[in-house]
Amino acid sequence: MTINLSKHSDFEKFYKLHFVNMVKYCLVRTESQSVAEEIVQESFVKLWENRQKSIQQPQSYLFMIVRNNLANYYRNHQLQQTTSIEQAYSLTEKNSDQENNLPDPSLKIAIEELPEKCKHIVVMSYYEGLTKSEIAQYLGISSETVKKQRTIGLRKLREKLRLMKKK
Repeated sequence: MTINLSKHSDFEKFYKLHFVNMVKYCLVRTESQSVAEEIVQESFVKLWENRQKSIQQPQSYLFMIVRNNLANYYRNHQLQQTTSIEQAYSLTEKNSDQENNLPDPSLKIAIEELPEKCKHIVVMSYYEGLTKSEIAQYLGISSETVKKQRTIGLRKLREKLRLMKKK
């Protein structure tokens, strides 16, 4: 889709076309309608400010801005430190209740016993559905560290669950 974002009418069409989906994307991660809308609004402002640049794929560029603003929000509000395992479970259970597929209680116990860093990464990856790079951005660490911590977390979970089944 070729679009001239420097033309006000084209920008307005682009805004109307993508605003709701970007808010939904942020809402899943922030759980706050007002925060999600603010992040997306700031992203469109930044896109408008950069409208003179030659942007080949404006939708991808917007998504990148939204993701970066979301990461900045997490960093600035230190949500990575306050994200608790209970919040992740409540999100999972909301979705799982609809599918009648609640997580195994022994899995919850095993996750609770993980080291803090592993626990956060496992929860963000498997319960919140974030990618390695998104987790790395949110936590301010490298993707490689996320990969290693996730691997360690999964190995420890397997061991703990194996031991629980033997009992």
